[in-house]
This record gives sequence, C-alpha cells and structure tokens, in this order.
Amino acid sequence: MRFRINTITTRLFFSFGILVFNIVIISVLALFFLWRTGVISKISHRIDNQRILAIQLIKTDLDFLRFETVNQQYYETGQSSLLQQRDSLSELIRNQNLLLYGEMVANDFLIDYEFHQIDSALAIYNTTFSVLTSRINERGFKDHGLEGIMREYAHQLENMHTAIPMTELLTLRRHEKDFMLRKEDRYIDRFNEVAARALLAMNQKGQQACAEILGNYQAAFRHLTALDYEIGVTPQEGLLGKLNVQTKVMSDRLAQLTLLSNERKDEVIKKSAIIFSVISFILIVFSMILTYYTSTRLARPIRKLSSTIGKFIVNEGLNEKELENAAVADEIGNLSHSFIKLSRKLKTQFSEILHQNKELQKLNEELDRFIYSAAHDLKSPLASLHGLVLLAEREINSPQHAHYFEMMSASLGKLDGFIRDITDYAKNKRQQLRVERVDAERMVREILESVRFLPQADRMQVIVNIEGADFYTDKTRLEIILKNLISNSFRYMDFTKSDPFIRIEGVVSETCMNISVADNGIGIARQHIRKVFDMFYRAVEHSKGTGIGLFLVKESVKMLRGRISVKSSLGEWTVFYLNLPNLRQGNVNTPESEAVILDEMI
Repeated sequence: MRFRINTITTRLFFSFGILVFNIVIISVLALFFLWRTGVISKISHRIDNQRILAIQLIKTDLDFLRFETVNQQYYETGQSSLLQQRDSLSELIRNQNLLLYGEMVANDFLIDYEFHQIDSALAIYNTTFSVLTSRINERGFKDHGLEGIMREYAHQLENMHTAIPMTELLTLRRHEKDFMLRKEDRYIDRFNEVAARALLAMNQKGQQACAEILGNYQAAFRHLTALDYEIGVTPQEGLLGKLNVQTKVMSDRLAQLTLLSNERKDEVIKKSAIIFSVISFILIVFSMILTYYTSTRLARPIRKLSSTIGKFIVNEGLNEKELENAAVADEIGNLSHSFIKLSRKLKTQFSEILHQNKELQKLNEELDRFIYSAAHDLKSPLASLHGLVLLAEREINSPQHAHYFEMMSASLGKLDGFIRDITDYAKNKRQQLRVERVDAERMVREILESVRFLPQADRMQVIVNIEGADFYTDKTRLEIILKNLISNSFRYMDFTKSDPFIRIEGVVSETCMNISVADNGIGIARQHIRKVFDMFYRAVEHSKGTGIGLFLVKESVKMLRGRISVKSSLGEWTVFYLNLPNLRQGNVNTPESEAVILDEMI
C-alpha cells in the first residue's frame, strides 16, 4: 500500500502521534517526580525512625540506671538485658546512619552538617554513658564492688570488738548509711572524725592490725564517696548531669533535624511540582495548538462542503467551483466529487418529488372531502331509516315483531356511532389544537346525562369527584376521550351484580389533570388488555362498540401530549388512568410521545 501524506488518515495519525508522545513524556515525568517524591519522603521517614531509635536508646539507658544499678544479680553476673538491648540499638543506629547518609548524598538532601552534629552528639553521649557504666560497676552495690569491699572491712572490725568500741563502729556504719541515703557532706566529715579518733586510740594501744583494717575501711569509704560525686549525687551533677545535658542536646538536634528534613522534603516536592507543571503546561499548549491547527485544516473544507450542501438543499442549485481546493485532503476531494455527481442526479429527482407531493396533498384533501361528504350523505338516510323504523314499530305495534325493530334500531345506532367515530378520527388528525378553558366536572356530568338513555343505565350508581384549578386544553378532544371511556363503562356493565357502579375521580393542578374512570363491569382479559387501544380490536365477541373508540381515545391523548393506562381484572373491575398536561400557558409545542403506558397495564 502506497503511503500518501495528503490524507485525513495521515494527518490524524501524525497529530495523534504527537499527542501520544506528549502524553508519554508527561507520564514519564509524572512517574519520575512521583518516584523522587517517594525517595525524599522515604529519607524523611528514615530520619524520623532514627529519632525514634535514639529516643529508645535514651529510654533504655534510663531504665538501666533506674533498675540495674540496684540489682544484685547484675553485679554478680555482669550481664544485663538492658545493656544488650542498648548495644543492639547503638549498632542499629550506627548502621542506619551510614545508609541514611549515603541516600542523602545521592539525592542532594542538603542537611549534611546537621546530620554530622547528631552523629557527633550521639558519639559523645555513648562515651559518657560508657564512663558512667564503668564507674557504677566500680562502685558496686551491697556485697559487690567497692561497696562490698567496704562492708567486708566493716565486718572484720565487728569481729575485733576488743580493739574498737562497738558504739564507735556502729556510729561509723550509721554515718555511712546516712551518706548513702542522703548524699550529704556532713556525714563524710562525721565519718572521718569518728574514724580519726578510733585510729588514734588504736595506735596508742599498739593495735596495728586493727588500725590497718580501719584505715582500709576509711579509704574505701572515701573512694566510694568520690565515685558517688563523680557519678552524681543528683541527676544534675556529675556524669548523670552531663548525660542529661547531652540527652537534651541530642533531643534538640534530633528535633531540629526532623524539622529541617520536613522543610527540605517540602522544598524538593514543591520544586518537582513546579518543574512538572511547567513542562506539562508547555506540552499541553503545544498539543492544543497542534490539535487546533490540524482540526482547522480538516474542518475548513468540510465546513465549505457543508455550506455548499446547505445551499444546494435550500436553493436546489450547486456552485461546483466552490468545492475546488487543492489543499483539501484526498478523502474530502473524493467526497466533493461524489457529492457533485449525487447532486446532479438529485436535481433531476426534485421536480418529480415536488410533483408527487402536490398530487399527494391533492389526494389528502379529496379524501377529507370524501369522508365529510360520505358521513353527511350517510347520516341523512340513516336518520330517515331510523324514523321509518320507529313509525313502523308504532303502526304495526305487534309484540311478536318488537324484537326485530329493536335489532334494526341497534344496528342503525351502531352504524351511526361508527360514522361518528370515523368523523371524529378525521377531525382529530386534521385539526390543530384549540386550547381553551374547560370545566372538567361539568363536561363529565353532561356526558353522563347524554348516556342515561342507554339500556338499564338507571341501574348504574354514578360517583363523580373532580377537584382543582382551571384546566386548559382542547375541549373537543377531551370530550371525545371522556365520552368514550364513560360510555364504555355503561355499555359493558355487569347486570348480574347487585350494585354496578362507575366512579370518576380527578385532580386538576397548575401543571396537569389526573382522572381515573373505574367500574365493576365485565372487565378485560389479560391477553386482550394490551390490544384494546388498537383500531377495530374487540376484546369480547358480543362487543357493542365499533372497535374504533379506544383507538380514537389513544390518538386524542397523544395529540394532547398526555398519557393513558388501563388496569383490569376479568369479571371484576376495570380502571382507566388519564394524565393530561395543563396547557394554561398555551404550550402546545411539546413533542408527542406514546400515549399508552404499557408498563402499568397489569
């Protein structure tokens, strides 16, 4: 197949290709910026995790200082689950810091200085905690460490009660305990005063071995107090105070690092969004320009062709020079040439169509005149024949022949009704709507008055209840509808029932009128109910109508832009529901719709 440029296909393909290329670029950019945003968010999240790990490390250290320093099992075994947990956290923080720093450098996450400050603060904190742990281990607790050694010397002195009075030894132990409880210097001074007096007495008595033990006891106490001061007798002093300060420094820097991380993340995301928006805007503008250019190139000859076709349809003429354009696509050129050929053929057919249309209008007018003339010509002899039947019935006055006269009168009435229905149908199709104010209740009562002479009509109980505002519609067509519905209720009443009735209820509003005509007559079988509105259809074999009444109702409802539906139960009841719009504003331009609502016919 030869590739041609000057075709709609190639032009659309080229434009579509450019659009697809732009969409691909925008999609790739979107995926890239989405990936970069994800990476930045991941770095920020990992910084938050490092902060959480650091907080967990500090909490573990606090738990160690709170619980393990007074736990004899720790001093016996030298093992602590909290220290093991701390070592694991410290190693995890160190490894995560290395990975995090590499990601920050790779993604230009410019907070290196702050990150190194955190790393340095963490290293200083770990060193301080290591020194504090060694001092705590050296000091010991109860029977362990320096405190255990001091107690051993005290027990040896207790066994030498002849060398040192028990009151002095108990005083030394009391000052020792008071210091450990209260951490006050006065107990150190009192301890040293008592120990100095005891040493002087021992030396004077020549009790060198006891004096040596007491001296070791005093030295151990001094060393222990020195360690307590180095560790910190309060959380704000010594190594504990230093550790608290470093904890606060590290917490502040971690908070600052998190804040800077969030700012940097927002900055990177905002910058990426701006770049993406600018590039997308440029590509969209370019695509719109290209689309407009292509559509203009394609639409211009099509618009010219459409204009020419419009002129041709209106004027029945064609200026073939208007369709000559070398810049049009091949398909448009072929279409123009084909249209020229088609127009030449159509031109020869328009005159014939117009001639046939005139002939058809003439035939319709003749048909209308025929219907009216036939109806008029038939009604006169029917009326005369009906009068003759009545005269014959009176003159003969024979009971044996009365039923023949009744049959002849019924046949003449049926024929007269058929002619009237045909005439009404012709009027309904030919005449335009004539909207006027209608008193619906009064019209119903006039129709009821006109059918009261039907056989046994006096047995029917009639209930009329119509409420509401003024109603505007075509009076003639509304009368046709109501007259057929009401007369059917009388014709098909069930004489076997003791209380036959017809109930006519309606509500007129500003927008529409809803009327229902219900009776307890013979009803309609289910298989017939969907066909009762068809022309010449009879639901029962002994039908008293012409078969055109409900068809005329349907056509009239359609002309009035309304709807009608029917529900029935064979042998029990029938209800017709009529809905007509109120044409108060003279709005008769609403399109006609199907008058019969089949969905409601159950």
